[in-house]
Amino acid sequence: MRPNPCNTCRINSRKCDQNQPCGNCVKSRVAHCVYDVSPKTPPRPSCARCRSFHKKCDLVAPTCGRCFKAYADCVYPPEMNTPERAHKDMSDSSQEASTQAQNAFYETIQPTLLLKIVDSATVVEDMMPNVRDAAHATCLVDPDFLPTLQDYYLVARYIQSNKISPEVTCDIDLSTFLSDFFIEPPPLRMVLCAHAAKAFHHELSNDAVYSYYRRARKTVSQFMDKPSLRMVQALLFLVQISDGTGQSEFADLIFRYTIEMLLSLRMDLDPDHAFWRATSNLTEIQKEEHRRIFWRCAFWIKLRSTFGQITQPYVLDVNQVQLPRNLQRGPFTVLAAGSDFVVNARRIHTKIPSSIHEMIVSHELIELNSHLMRLMAGIPAPMILISTRETPLDQQFKIFTNQLMHLDGVSQFNIITLSLGYFSSVCLTHRPRMYLTAFLPSGSFYRTSPQYASELISSLAQSVDTAQHIGRVFMFLLLATQEYNLKTNLSSIFQPTLDIPKLFPPSFWTWGYAIGIFECSISLWFALCKVPHEWKHRIGFDETAAKLSLLIFREFVDLVQLKLRGGNESVPVSSNSASPNPINDPDAIPTVISPIVTCIHAMVSEVFELHIFEASRESTPSSTTTNTEPLELSMTVLSLTEKGELKPIHTQESPYAMMGLLGVEVKGGIRWRAGYERGWRHFWRNLHMMEQ
Repeated sequence: MRPNPCNTCRINSRKCDQNQPCGNCVKSRVAHCVYDVSPKTPPRPSCARCRSFHKKCDLVAPTCGRCFKAYADCVYPPEMNTPERAHKDMSDSSQEASTQAQNAFYETIQPTLLLKIVDSATVVEDMMPNVRDAAHATCLVDPDFLPTLQDYYLVARYIQSNKISPEVTCDIDLSTFLSDFFIEPPPLRMVLCAHAAKAFHHELSNDAVYSYYRRARKTVSQFMDKPSLRMVQALLFLVQISDGTGQSEFADLIFRYTIEMLLSLRMDLDPDHAFWRATSNLTEIQKEEHRRIFWRCAFWIKLRSTFGQITQPYVLDVNQVQLPRNLQRGPFTVLAAGSDFVVNARRIHTKIPSSIHEMIVSHELIELNSHLMRLMAGIPAPMILISTRETPLDQQFKIFTNQLMHLDGVSQFNIITLSLGYFSSVCLTHRPRMYLTAFLPSGSFYRTSPQYASELISSLAQSVDTAQHIGRVFMFLLLATQEYNLKTNLSSIFQPTLDIPKLFPPSFWTWGYAIGIFECSISLWFALCKVPHEWKHRIGFDETAAKLSLLIFREFVDLVQLKLRGGNESVPVSSNSASPNPINDPDAIPTVISPIVTCIHAMVSEVFELHIFEASRESTPSSTTTNTEPLELSMTVLSLTEKGELKPIHTQESPYAMMGLLGVEVKGGIRWRAGYERGWRHFWRNLHMMEQ
């Protein structure tokens, strides 16, 4: 080792002869020639790979920057518990105290403060575009792809909250994902960040939320040419976000890519198939993820075809892949059969009948009724919620509670989805014939003929009874939702004495339920406002219960709409008057169910304006209803701009629903946009001429 000079020679940059005193100090007549003995500088800690290449390690846990870029394993020596510990050993006591205080801060950090940190980081990016562009130019890895501490804590809070999506909980091993957050593939990580930001929309700014969504879309598009299981998961979750924000065309495009990638990876074969045994060595956890993704895609194909979202058919052979542990083939088979039934009913109802006779006793309608009966016969009793008008609500709710708490291998989601799907299909099947009870002239042959009148009475009774049953079911489900207080006043028909357990978090309710709710709402609204009293008297129509069910439906779709917008509270709804119609609300964020919400609000408003429950039986719609300006409900397709703003690109798309209004108008002016609606309007206007 080179000898150390004395302090005087070191300061003057002179060569020291190491004597005591040295020659320079003697010549300069320095009183004291002092030598300082400095300890050997310890080597800088680093991971094994950086040490082997003699490179500086940034000591980031669990993977340093060089290992992350090289997709290599990052291993720190045993004496280094973590890179942070190595830094702490090199620092003084003040730095050690600072590190301990920082760890304590992150353990007790308030969620609101954390979200402010995330929000401020996004705002800084938007305020400093030049710095961001410079980073793009000088860095091989796009900063949008890199994880940050803010991303980690946002996702950690999302996972621990009751706002997490059921699909995310079911399809991902969350504990493993969180522990490997910084080394997870960028697409899945950024899509989950977008999910988390959307869940906390009420605490973040719009700029922060759309920044995460923009980064997720950018990351997914960049890695689209690298098929993997994680990439398929990321695409599925991105479809879910895009649907909720009104970007239906982008969601359809991504879903098509998802199916194509799934097939290219041969995920339509079970992991125990000879192909996978020969090409890879999957763990049991990976096999379960593989199966869950396949069955999720198979279910979504059926579900999206029910809503009219799929224009190109996809076929996945469900017999080739085993079921994951948390899924049974029975519920999926029934759900798939229900979806096929709705597609068939849509096909029949889009064709305008040529006569009243054809509408009542056509061969296709008879076959559709038979199909519906076979569908009901194929649903096991424990998989569907059933009640009767004669059973008191307390007793019905007790039955629902026992059925949803004591599950026999069937999930709560399957039971509720099957129940809503089947009973809304009943309403859809009988709706055209139910309309006839209001549009047939008073002296019509089809009114007086016992054969035809019995068919119309049967259709009206089945539509109204099933819709009221779903109203009772969703009254119970709202009462059983955590952190939610029912706004609709039940005192008119029900004084609850049963302590209903809180079974469902608010995140349990997805926007797909609003589709079935809309179908049931149409049946109740039409019976309340359009069907003559003589027909309602024949079926023993309970107007009070129908009104209450319609209010429950309005409250539920408001809850789902608020959830899509990221809210955490229910929309305040008055049970004594119609709530404001959201048609002209300039501050409302559009969602995929906005047309449904608008239409149901208008239905409730029309019911109240008619004074169905307070006015005398002699009141007529013409004397009590205030017609609205002509309005056609359509769906606006949005697109995300480079600045993070949602811009309309199509405004005349048909909204998602089983079927539209089939030619009728709500409040005398609100129509549904679809290709078949004009033909149905013409059919109802010329109905009296057809009989002649």
